[in-house]
Amino acid sequence: MTIKELINKLGFSKEGTFTNKKTYVIDINDSKEFSKVYSLLDKSSDVEEVDESNLLTVHNSSTLFLTDEYQLNLLADFDHDSYKLVIIKSEGEE
Repeated sequence: MTIKELINKLGFSKEGTFTNKKTYVIDINDSKEFSKVYSLLDKSSDVEEVDESNLLTVHNSSTLFLTDEYQLNLLADFDHDSYKLVIIKSEGEE
């Protein structure tokens, strides 16, 4: 499955950009859209949240989700109102 196929399957309508061959970044507009993205990922049976690696402070948040092929890291910088979803193809997957 390609990254684009994955984001379509998860229900994302927002486009992102490839920062390299294995990394795709979707910028998220605001905290409201961030909450919607989190909800889509949390409800999906196609990804699994990795609770042990999650970080939540008053300043930022990092939530990791996994599939067999991809790592999805939902990031928030609350101080700068900056949000993104970073999707990385797992090592060994081509």
